[in-house]
Amino acid sequence: MAATPERKEDAGARTCPRCGTPFRCGALAGDARCWCASLPALPVERLDAASGCLCAACLEADIRRTEEGA
Repeated sequence: MAATPERKEDAGARTCPRCGTPFRCGALAGDARCWCASLPALPVERLDAASGCLCAACLEADIRRTEEGA
């Protein structure tokens, strides 16, 4: 049986693994650029590939913690 194609409005729909907030990942939706690309990058040691993308609030909190040296 063929996989059901993702509806356009569902493309990139994700749930933040940290707080459970739904958000849209532009990279996964096929956008030329995701909203997160306009934010400062986190250092590699702060990334957790197993958990996936974070919502804007959680990503911005991680960026603030990094900038504050926490």
